[in-house]
Amino acid sequence: MFLFIYHSLKINVCCRIQLMGNPSDGFFGKTISLSIRNFWAEATIWESPRLTLVPHPLCDPTEFGSLADLHGISSREGYLGGLRLLQAACKKFYHHCSTRGIALPRRNFSLRYDTNIPRQVLEEKKLIWFGLKLWNVFFFRRWALPAAAPS
Repeated sequence: MFLFIYHSLKINVCCRIQLMGNPSDGFFGKTISLSIRNFWAEATIWESPRLTLVPHPLCDPTEFGSLADLHGISSREGYLGGLRLLQAACKKFYHHCSTRGIALPRRNFSLRYDTNIPRQVLEEKKLIWFGLKLWNVFFFRRWALPAAAPS
């Protein structure tokens, strides 16, 4: 679902648990899965002067109270957050468009994500899917987003 909220475009989805099957296995793409509304993920994009991928405060920490805090959080949560996935998706999106001769407008954007899905469960491909959906609307639809960050 796409929503315009104060000059930004937001997409959100509920968490999905797959009980059986996998789109890339022998079930020929057929799966049995459930959506859980208590857990969600969302991404927001808005036009900005520079391209900015906003780190998530919990999944992509960049500030710590001390070296001991950094050690504790890194030991418990690991090093990898969603920011690296969004950066890789941006790179692939640009490469795909440029190799196929698809002209992208000269517009920069800021992109942030939020989730309450536990990190052990979060589907990494969902963040990439968010990016692709938002870039498609941002670059190829004729909806102009004013250069103002969402509140």
